Amino acid sequence: MIKAMSSKKKITPDFHFIEAFADFHSEMTDLETSYQALSNEIQTLNKSLSIKTGELETRLEKAHRLQQFLDSILNSITEGVIVIDSRERIVLFNRGAEILTEYSRDSVIGKKYMDMIGSRYTQRFSPGYTLKYGEALLHQEKEIITRSGQKVPVRFSTTPVYDQQGRLSGVVEVMTDLKRLKQLEAVMQRLKTQASLAHMAGLVAHEIRNPLGGLLGHVDLLMQSQNPGEQQATLDAIKTSINQINHIVNRFQLFSKPVQPHFQSVDLNKFILDVIQIFKKNNQPDPDRILIEFRPVTSKPVPLWNIDPLLMEQVLLDIMDNAEKAIQDRGKIVIRLRKKSKPARDRAMIISISDSGIGMDDAVLNQLFVPFFTTRARGMGLSLAVARNFVHFHRGEIDIKSEVGRGSTFSIKLPK
Repeated sequence: MIKAMSSKKKITPDFHFIEAFADFHSEMTDLETSYQALSNEIQTLNKSLSIKTGELETRLEKAHRLQQFLDSILNSITEGVIVIDSRERIVLFNRGAEILTEYSRDSVIGKKYMDMIGSRYTQRFSPGYTLKYGEALLHQEKEIITRSGQKVPVRFSTTPVYDQQGRLSGVVEVMTDLKRLKQLEAVMQRLKTQASLAHMAGLVAHEIRNPLGGLLGHVDLLMQSQNPGEQQATLDAIKTSINQINHIVNRFQLFSKPVQPHFQSVDLNKFILDVIQIFKKNNQPDPDRILIEFRPVTSKPVPLWNIDPLLMEQVLLDIMDNAEKAIQDRGKIVIRLRKKSKPARDRAMIISISDSGIGMDDAVLNQLFVPFFTTRARGMGLSLAVARNFVHFHRGEIDIKSEVGRGSTFSIKLPK
């Protein structure tokens, strides 16, 4: 009998497959281990990067605050500070430089120095010289031209800037405005000159007055004689000339002697009207040729101001006389009085005297208050010098604006 065959087939294991699976499992285990290690390393790096980023942000913030602090210091410096790079382009321009040159920072950054600031003088007096030769320029003087065309004297120094490799990479220039200093030097020189002239004028006045008094006395005796006869006209002419010389001597003494002001509380509206009447009486100007107009202060009540009436009367009379002589044909003299109340610390009364005369050029204006300077054939050139002295006795200021062919305006500022 034939035995029945079994329906189940016996499966023999494939050892190669088992070995490959084992290897795959081992590789996966190694990959998981490597992944975990890499993940841990990434986490560590992230933490380290986060710390470094925080430190960097902190340093950047500190650097930003330091930059702001340095910029604040730089812009608080009154001197002008300009930095150029190796191609002579402006890379730094502080607030002091803006004020000094009248150029804004944005308008000059990136521009050539000589095109903007130094176009009116040679490179010898610019940072470009230091850039080219490596030689610093210390405590020298030059004159710059501002954006509006004004000439400003400055003291300047230039210093080379080197990079980490020791190469010349730029130049720093520091400029100081000398305009105020030059003005003070001019004032000091003028005061010294005026003091010398005043001393000389005093000596001359003293030496002339003594014989002049005797001469006038003899003329009076001759004129009082019973029969002056035909000599009367000659004696009158001599006495007139002596009085003119005496007037000149008085001018010398006004200029040479120290004056002690005597201040009084005065209604300036009424005071100026009275001075105008005195001027008309003394000078007798033709009203058809010269019109004198007064424009008073309109505030109520009219402010009372402390002045020395005698000194200020002389000031106004001298300026009005100057105005009348400046009008060649027909014209007008306008006197204005106004009150300056702002700012409170600078309260003052302003007296302005304008004429429609021939005006003056800059050459005359610069010499106008210099003693013995005059543009007229007759006259000593002392009246305006004396007027300025009298205004200064009031702690005031006197200024003049003039244009050739369009007249002049004198302004007197009298502080409270």
